[in-house]
Amino acid sequence: MEITGQRERIESQVYELQEILLSNIDRLFDSGKLLLEFPEKDLSINRKIPNYSFFENFGIDMCNIHINDKTAFCLMPFHKKFDKVYATIKTACHQVGYTCFRSDEPFNPGNVLRQILQMITSTEIIIAVLDGKNPNVFYEIGIAHSLGKTVILVGNAKNPDDISFDLKSERLLLYNAPNDLQNKLTKSLQQLHYV
Repeated sequence: MEITGQRERIESQVYELQEILLSNIDRLFDSGKLLLEFPEKDLSINRKIPNYSFFENFGIDMCNIHINDKTAFCLMPFHKKFDKVYATIKTACHQVGYTCFRSDEPFNPGNVLRQILQMITSTEIIIAVLDGKNPNVFYEIGIAHSLGKTVILVGNAKNPDDISFDLKSERLLLYNAPNDLQNKLTKSLQQLHYV
């Protein structure tokens, strides 16, 4: 498909430019600046906790969420560079009876963020691949953490700079090779228990 090829080329360029941008400490600090424009409703203060209006705006009723047993949602960059990582994660999940999927499985037209929010809320665990420093992945990790989801962070030990300071935690699996990832993730999944 033409769009897929274009997307892969653009993502490859983004990763190359990101490496250049982050190779210099001055560029690193400059790259973290964001310009945001807030719709008026996003500027109102709501002191009610928990506040589910974000989800309600996407048509998700947080009071009636059904969590599917033995399901894992994988947050990761969509680039062929990470296909083997995803295949390894799926295999590890399958070995312990979990069904693992990501937001492009199956592909559904419509609001992608809404679909991702539905998947985050309706799966038992989240597995997040930190490789590539994908901003969407970090955003989605924040959503999952705010909901109290069990999040297993996965990162290549050869790229420790891909792991942000505030994401280094006890549920961080650093791997050296696909078989190492599969063994560590399988072991972690086997240790999960219900409270």
